[in-house]
Amino acid sequence: MDPATLHAILIGTAGDASGGLIAGILTALAGRVARRFQPEPRQKALLAAFEQALPAAFAATSQSGPLTHYYLDSLTAFLRKDIVREELALLLNPGEDAFDLKRLRQVFTDITQGYPPDVIPDLQFEPFVAALAHNFALAVRGQPDLQEVIKIERLDTLVSRFDALLKDTSSIRQAAVDTATQTRRAADTLADVNTTMTQLRQIAEQVAAAYLQQFAPTS
Repeated sequence: MDPATLHAILIGTAGDASGGLIAGILTALAGRVARRFQPEPRQKALLAAFEQALPAAFAATSQSGPLTHYYLDSLTAFLRKDIVREELALLLNPGEDAFDLKRLRQVFTDITQGYPPDVIPDLQFEPFVAALAHNFALAVRGQPDLQEVIKIERLDTLVSRFDALLKDTSSIRQAAVDTATQTRRAADTLADVNTTMTQLRQIAEQVAAAYLQQFAPTS
């Protein structure tokens, strides 16, 4: 990811009514919590942490190579949504809740006009969110100014809960794939049975015709 694109996502650009990702996340926090991040050293530390985490998240999104402009544009639009910023605010004020993956997936589906992440080739949506959380947690460890206001152990708990949710989601998806595979196999077996029954019926008709032929009057 080039620095200009990263800066535009995190800080925003002139005329960008939604502002940057960091400002959006702080807006989503309760006032008292948001004020903890207002001092300039913490603002710089927060920017540095996301500058480390976000490129790693984008790198985890595609397994075949650099992101296409379509994926990059879609994910950038995704990060501009208030709902997404509300979820990502958990990174700064981690509690008992994990990210709401269902909610995040629906936002992305709305952006792509009805195409959920699963049907877009080579787009790894859950790994994108997971990598963002993991790498932000790692980045906080290198930013003492953030460690004063973000409880590391609570952030670890958030990431662990998200990992568990991610595994559950993967298991459910694999079960759905297995069910679909079994359904296709059952359909193939049924088709084979139908073909065999048709062949047997044809043979029976041929045998019956041959039998009746024995009693046909000769000229």
